[in-house]
Amino acid sequence: MPTWLFVAFTVVSTGGPLALAALYGPGTVHLPSAGLEVVLAAVAFGAPVAVWLGYSRQVASAGGLSAFVEAAVGRRWARLQGALWTVSYFLYLPYTVTYIVYYVLPAVVPAVGPYRPWLEVLLPVALATFGFVRLRSALYALAVVAVGQLAVLVAFAGAAMAQLGVAPSAFGLHVAARHLFSGTMNFSLLFICSSLPLYLGGEAAEGSRTVRRGLLGGFVASAGFVLLGLLAWAPAQPSLTAGEVPGVLLAQRSWGHWFAVVVGLGVAASVAGLIVAEYLALSRLLHAMSGKGLLATTSWVAVGFVVADLLSLVNPAAFYSDLLKPSLVALWAAQLPVVGAYPVLAWRRRLPLAGPVVLAAGASALMGYGLYLALVPAVFS
Repeated sequence: MPTWLFVAFTVVSTGGPLALAALYGPGTVHLPSAGLEVVLAAVAFGAPVAVWLGYSRQVASAGGLSAFVEAAVGRRWARLQGALWTVSYFLYLPYTVTYIVYYVLPAVVPAVGPYRPWLEVLLPVALATFGFVRLRSALYALAVVAVGQLAVLVAFAGAAMAQLGVAPSAFGLHVAARHLFSGTMNFSLLFICSSLPLYLGGEAAEGSRTVRRGLLGGFVASAGFVLLGLLAWAPAQPSLTAGEVPGVLLAQRSWGHWFAVVVGLGVAASVAGLIVAEYLALSRLLHAMSGKGLLATTSWVAVGFVVADLLSLVNPAAFYSDLLKPSLVALWAAQLPVVGAYPVLAWRRRLPLAGPVVLAAGASALMGYGLYLALVPAVFS
């Protein structure tokens, strides 16, 4: 896997950018200070990214974050971290399909309503096929998703700015400090899936070098495009963020119905691309933890993925809401051993400790905040 494909995979994993700008972001940041909050969020998330890059100097394997923990504090902690991460993403795969089918697509194409049960079955089957083709072929497809969503994102931002104007004041402080903090931190947490490329470290062309360059390049590029997309929202009325897919409303107002459909389908593709990235990463983690062949572990994930989505047909709304909290709790709990153990790795390798300790403290605070939000959802209000 060459560096450019690793960058594309990172772009898909970081949100993806179109979903962050047109789906999740508008309801997370405070629109008048959107530019400032996105910049601060990217800077805040720089702490875990720096920790991952530091680990990647020493470790690049299918074990991803679990391999980082093993290198720092041993196999037992790595097993615990890997188990938590597996639970989180195994839950995430099926309930995100449900989210696309029952929430995103109907907001874009209302006529899809009667066909949602069929889509709930067919979409995971289609996404699961990506695990059984050559990795390079799957990554080429994801690269198309990456480039396509960035192109739609640029058009979305340009159309919105042409309609609403540009708001340079979006980089100013127009909200109370506590709102600035919550908007920044909450948006920063949306970057968390940018760790997914680490699980392809064993298949990177130049190992650690490709991982580090691809992860950093992909994250910086994604954050830049997301900033552009959120700037388009700065002059918008808050009422435009009220829809299931806010970007569809803004696109409708900018260039009309056809463009709204393009943006909405692009958002769905952006979320679906992230599902594929998670699926590929999960299959590789199970391969590293179990010692079984990659075909076997991919098959385990594929079967579980499809069967879980079949179960969701009983009550799709409850399926989504019931799985969301345990998935998020397991996600943030799985992140804490990774960032917390980073200074131990530095100490074992006889490296200076000041930088790793500061980065680990900052990253641990962010992951701890994510865990707190997952456990106390009222904080979101």
